[in-house]
Amino acid sequence: MESNHTYTKLKRTLKITDNMKPITFTKKENRFLAVWVAVCTFALLCNIIPIRGEVRKNVYLFSSAYQNPSEYFWPFSDFVYDEFMGRYDGENIYRTHFCGIFNSFDYKEFIIYIMLVLIIMVIRKIW
Repeated sequence: MESNHTYTKLKRTLKITDNMKPITFTKKENRFLAVWVAVCTFALLCNIIPIRGEVRKNVYLFSSAYQNPSEYFWPFSDFVYDEFMGRYDGENIYRTHFCGIFNSFDYKEFIIYIMLVLIIMVIRKIW
């Protein structure tokens, strides 16, 4: 009997009503969320495992692990860098490397991008 009284008192204090509906997402929103989480998970795994996806020498499709992920925030990282090869006839020679689409994607990006989408989806439902 005591717990029921405490529950009723708590409901009055928090102004909770019995007709509050839980936040539900449509089938389309669920699909979007599943694809978003899958892409973010793949991007994270590309840098953790690493999945490089080497197309040819020095050209990586997913990640080259060239940059330290904790230094940069994806997508504001370098996707291309030039490696100095030497000098020939008084000119500097560089080799260009493509670092991959998910270069420097780390745990912090994973958490931020997942939480950002969830917050936006919940705010849209509340409003």
